[in-house]
Amino acid sequence: MAIIDDPLYLFDIDDCGFESDEIGNMGMVYVDNGPVFIRYKYGAQRVAFMFLDTGRREYTIESETHSLAELLGSNKSFFVDEFLLVRKGLRLKSAVDPKVLRHTITSVYRSDDKLAVKLVSALKQRHRE
Repeated sequence: MAIIDDPLYLFDIDDCGFESDEIGNMGMVYVDNGPVFIRYKYGAQRVAFMFLDTGRREYTIESETHSLAELLGSNKSFFVDEFLLVRKGLRLKSAVDPKVLRHTITSVYRSDDKLAVKLVSALKQRHRE
């Protein structure tokens, strides 16, 4: 089983013999410190930068990082998953409502894997609550 947060990776999933189900969604926080960005290696960054492209905002991506501490201390603009901040006990003000940058979380699994089917069912139920 895999958890995917970018729909780009789901286009050919049906042709590969896998099932997919939406199990939740997540918002992203946009910290706006100007047009120079640092890209975080995790999360749906492609989706977040599409937000800027759609708004025809000019920006440059100056660097990338795997480190949350480097991201936070960079003094550059960035996007980060809301859930990661909550998990780390951090509160950052977003330049836009995180719901604007909401993206779907999808589970990809084999229907003959009973444990995966059971887990997906539980996750979908929790998402509805």
